[in-house]
Amino acid sequence: ALPISKTYFTARATKTTTKLYCLDPAEAKAHVEKKGTAAQRKWIAARGFEFRAGRSILLPAADGSIAAALLIRPKTITPWSFGSLPLGLPKGRYQLANDFEGVEDFSLGWALGQYRYDLFKKNKRAPRVLVWPKAADSKRVLRLANATYLVRDLVNAPAETLGPAELAAAARKVGTAYGAKTTIVRGKKLEKEYPMVHAVGRASSRAPLYVDMRWGKAKDPKDRKSTRLNSSHESHL
Repeated sequence: ALPISKTYFTARATKTTTKLYCLDPAEAKAHVEKKGTAAQRKWIAARGFEFRAGRSILLPAADGSIAAALLIRPKTITPWSFGSLPLGLPKGRYQLANDFEGVEDFSLGWALGQYRYDLFKKNKRAPRVLVWPKAADSKRVLRLANATYLVRDLVNAPAETLGPAELAAAARKVGTAYGAKTTIVRGKKLEKEYPMVHAVGRASSRAPLYVDMRWGKAKDPKDRKSTRLNSSHESHL
């Protein structure tokens, strides 16, 4: 998958950045009545647009270009509330025009909604870029988005391209990125130390593996995030 931080997000708006108004139904109606143009009100009426949670509509400018987008916000924002939004927007840069509770989940949904499995076919769709909302913890959003992308890539991979060796390579890559010590046990050592794992996997044409990931220091408490992995955190392949 593409590098999420540089592909779907940016730090700055430009002169051509399109505003996204994410409002609840009552706020949206008031916004259109008080700040919308006569042409925009006619456009909304002609489209039969309903001010219901999860709906969105592009608002035209006088010259026919896009002036803004209006999003009807539900009571509780989740990453899935507007996950499909980027698919319905023209390519370009967008920025939330108002603050609301849930901008972090909105941002996560913006990234997840643009996921494509591109191992065999390159994703040619131009990204829709969001200016980072000030209230969003960008590091947390990227951690969650990257983790979800990784899981989706693994789940979507055909079985013939994702055997024990490939899954172990993915685990090692994650371990290296986050400072974990990754050990791969295989062959005679696997049969001796993890006989049940070996017994289950030996029927396959692809040799079974056991991946052990440990982080932190030996003296760290085992109930802390920085602790070494215990048996309940180990990955079996």
